[in-house]
This record gives sequence, C-alpha cells and structure tokens, in this order.
Amino acid sequence: MKPPTQCVIDANLLIKTILPEDYSADILNYVSRFGRDVEVAAPTFIFLECANAIRSAILRKGYAAVRAVQDIQYLQRLTINLTSTDNLVVSAMAIAAQYGISAYDAVYAALAIREGLPILTGDTRLQNSLAASGIPCIPLSSVFKL
Repeated sequence: MKPPTQCVIDANLLIKTILPEDYSADILNYVSRFGRDVEVAAPTFIFLECANAIRSAILRKGYAAVRAVQDIQYLQRLTINLTSTDNLVVSAMAIAAQYGISAYDAVYAALAIREGLPILTGDTRLQNSLAASGIPCIPLSSVFKL
C-alpha cells in the first residue's frame, strides 16, 4: 500500500523520525513531503506526546538529552495542520467510552471523523480498538517496511 496523501497522524509516526529504526528512512522521506504532496492533520498535543516519548528514551535507551530540544523543534517545523482539542473533547470522550481507548487516542479518532480522514498509526492497540468503529486506521506496517 502507498502512504496516504491525506490523513491524521499520531505521535507514533513522528517519533519514528527521531528515534532511529530500520525503516526510519522511508518514514523520513514521507515526512519530508508534508505540505507539498502530503497533507496531514493532528491535535496540537502531538508534540507533547512526542516530548514524553523522547523523555522515556532518555531514561531507558541512552538517548542524548542535548538532542531533545532540537528534535522537538524539528518536529514543530514540519507542515502539520494542527487542531485544538477544544472542539473535539466532547466527541473524543464519547469515543473513548465506547471503544475503551484513552482520551488522547480518542482525540485522534474524533479529528479523523471530523476531517473525513484515516488515521496513520503504528499503535496496534488503537487499531484493534477502533476496528469495529468504522474509523479507518492505516497501520504503519502496511505502508512502510517495518
């Protein structure tokens, strides 16, 4: 499957551009197309989720703390259509309660519904939880060689 040209992205995708893995080059290429031939949307807290993941990497994986601020600044420079959670929180709460997912994940789902876009994610738990919802989730593993 080809990477989508329009979608909602979650922090899982962005973190793979910062914390190197075997397939990071493919994802970096995809991310470099943001704002040109790829349009992506995300809630504003995506960068906070990325910062939390980077902090965990500092504590557990020996990630260089001096890179953390630079990497967050890099992510913030990407062309992402950011949406405030203010107008999504009510529908996100309903989605969270119905499908047993976190309110954070439910905001991505609410944004996907509002924009009529799929969610591109590497979060298998989110994919499984939303499988019966009609909210399309595209697994990173179906787009990139993971």
